[in-house]
Amino acid sequence: PVTDEYDPEAWALALGGDGPSLTSDGLLAIPQASVGTEVFVPLHKAQACSVKYFSAAVVEYLRSLEHYKIPLEGLMHDFLVDMLMHCAPPEFHRLHQFIQFQAIASQVSTAFQLLKVEDRWPP
Repeated sequence: PVTDEYDPEAWALALGGDGPSLTSDGLLAIPQASVGTEVFVPLHKAQACSVKYFSAAVVEYLRSLEHYKIPLEGLMHDFLVDMLMHCAPPEFHRLHQFIQFQAIASQVSTAFQLLKVEDRWPP
C-alpha cells in the first residue's frame, strides 16, 4: 500500500500470507507473502538491524527468487521501496542505486510510490 508513512501492519495485511506447504517432491515451500509477513515486516518493525543490512537482505531474497526462476509476487518490491523512503533518514541514494541497477523491478506501483515523494526527492 502506498502511504505517506511506513506502516508495518498495513504491509503485513497487504502481503497476506499462507502457511508453508510441501511440494510434490517433499520439499518445504514457504510462500513469498509469508516470508514478508513473518520475517521481513517483524524484523523491520523491531529495528533489529540497520536499514542498510535489512535492505540488502530483502534484495538478496528477491535476487534468489529470480535466480531460481521463481516468479516474483509484486508487493515485495513495493515493500522495499516503501521501507527505504520512510526510514529515518530516508535512504534515497540506496533506492536510486537499486533502481539504477535493476534490483528493484520497473513497475507502475513503484512509479506511483516515487511520485508521492517528488517534493522531497525531485527528479
